[in-house]
Amino acid sequence: MSKPIMLTGQTDGAAVERAKLLANLHSYLPKPWRKKELIETIKDGLSKV
Repeated sequence: MSKPIMLTGQTDGAAVERAKLLANLHSYLPKPWRKKELIETIKDGLSKV
């Protein structure tokens, strides 16, 4: 089963940590994210499926 990746502009660290736990995230990327970073995160997630 794959896990979601969250892209966020949220700056509240506690809120981000809660979201990571509640959503069972593979990863999260804070804005502004880079295209290469997003691609590598997706590849990493797919390699664990």
